[in-house]
Amino acid sequence: MNHDHNVGNSGCHLLPLLSFRPNQLRYEYRSSIAGYAHNFERDLQMFVLWETSREHWPAILDDIQSRFVVLDVRYIAWPEQEVDDCFLRLYGMPPEGSSNGAQGFKRRQICGSGPFALVVVEDTAPVYVYARTFSKKVELVNRSVVAAKSQYREWTGGGFRIHSSNSLGEFFRDMSLLVGTIELERLLDLHEPFSDVPSTVSASLAGTGGWESLAVLFRHLLRSVDYAVLRNFEELPADLPSGDADIDALCRSAHEFSAVANANILVDKCGKFSCVTQVGGMPLQFDLRSVGDNYYDTRWEADMLARAQVHGDCVMVLALNDHFFSLMYHAKVHKRETKAIYRERLTRIASELGLSQFEGTDITADDTAAELLAGFLVANGYGYTAPLDIWVQLNADFVRRLRAQGSLWARELIRDRLTVSAALARAPLLWRVHRQLAGPATQAIRFLRKLAYR
Repeated sequence: MNHDHNVGNSGCHLLPLLSFRPNQLRYEYRSSIAGYAHNFERDLQMFVLWETSREHWPAILDDIQSRFVVLDVRYIAWPEQEVDDCFLRLYGMPPEGSSNGAQGFKRRQICGSGPFALVVVEDTAPVYVYARTFSKKVELVNRSVVAAKSQYREWTGGGFRIHSSNSLGEFFRDMSLLVGTIELERLLDLHEPFSDVPSTVSASLAGTGGWESLAVLFRHLLRSVDYAVLRNFEELPADLPSGDADIDALCRSAHEFSAVANANILVDKCGKFSCVTQVGGMPLQFDLRSVGDNYYDTRWEADMLARAQVHGDCVMVLALNDHFFSLMYHAKVHKRETKAIYRERLTRIASELGLSQFEGTDITADDTAAELLAGFLVANGYGYTAPLDIWVQLNADFVRRLRAQGSLWARELIRDRLTVSAALARAPLLWRVHRQLAGPATQAIRFLRKLAYR
């Protein structure tokens, strides 16, 4: 799935593929090519020719060679019992186990469950344009790759017997799943046209059956999904946060994150999303926040992902300033009491940020924290938002102080003012109704029906 949220000046300096991270990808419009170019040195893409298109493989492979530089060709067979979940994960959906009612089973009926061809190519003159994809999103895609895929789908009778990446970001996501991080790095070093006999391998997607260690999991996530751990990441990837059994993270898409991480959904309702994967034979839970869920201001959430940095060589975490202010927001707005560990951590980070005027004071005291937090929000065009997650607490006394600072309340959407007013007036039913109405339509209708029959 391509996310073209970083459209703008790609700059003159082109980055090597080995340094790729989703939040580094930038696009710039160039009139000389009548399209967009990205900020990486090369543009690698992939095609998958599913089993049901086998009779057309020779013609398709010949055509691919005429359009692109073919770097690698191989045949892959997924274990029969894992085919359904493999399809789900490759197409950005969380695993759910094989069943005749699953989306993966339906995909298997169209594409087949036998060996398929994986073709890695380089587009030496890539041009990105906006197009409406099958997911009904209008986003930046590689024009030549999408045109070739459309042609091959026509040759094979329509449908989805041919798959491809649409962008460099999607290439990294799909290839990380299909061949794993180590083999992907080898492929990134290829420059010469493929001339060997294609190999045949039997292998499932990366992470099937769990992850060997936290480091292996986070190295896999590094290039394949746009995310950042929100807090308590200091001991990662060597160890889990002390006293924590789960990891809190912000991501672009919770479903895509769980698909890449091979994580089964635990909760996906009322604004809350949790999933669990296996690491070293033990369950590891992720509590995921995603852009647009109002856990923080949506603009801030997008900026946090764009500014995220690498910690411990493989873990994406928040930049220092975002870490400080988001942790303060979480500790004061989402919690009724500030944990001692948060107080210690905020005091330390404040010193690192140069907030010397607050030295010797308790920066988590309500008035001081409200002054600091409101100042940051106003300066950056952010505001207070009411989370869609109905289980997130609200520190009503602190929110009153926060909204009084710097006319912060004036920046709130009317929807959020209503929600906050209901909460501060201790009208929990109204607050719950409003939050449910902000969720999916079917969810809201079911909730209102329940109220009608009480």
